[in-house]
Amino acid sequence: MAASDGASGTMVQWVDIVGVHLYNPGNDARNMSGIIDRVIASKATAGVSGLETWDTESSPYSPTPNAMTDPVIYQVMARNMITMAAKGVARTIYYQYDHPTQGIMNRGAAAYRENIVAVLKSGTVLGASKLTDGRVVYSTSNGVFVI
Repeated sequence: MAASDGASGTMVQWVDIVGVHLYNPGNDARNMSGIIDRVIASKATAGVSGLETWDTESSPYSPTPNAMTDPVIYQVMARNMITMAAKGVARTIYYQYDHPTQGIMNRGAAAYRENIVAVLKSGTVLGASKLTDGRVVYSTSNGVFVI
């Protein structure tokens, strides 16, 4: 970020968001907080801690959705998305929505993901905690929920 922009400034002057790919090894939501913490630390080091973080590409991975039942996909997506929101990730974009292995377009998981998006939009995520069994407890202005 400190590199010259070829004029009179540096690259940091031309960045308006920090885009990352938040693939989560093993789809374990307990890993997501640490992944995001490392992104936050990297942003601070680069002098861009005030910029929004966007997850510009992610989906369940290892295994991919084609090897998972819908209820498992629901848990993976919800737990990771709630954790991302609680850790300050401003946007998330599902990768390969219509792909044969990673896609969810023609499954119940697509509608479920939209339900999670609606939950996140309905009230600010005030906090989230991960239980030792992988469930996520989160609170919004609308109450406390367990996934």
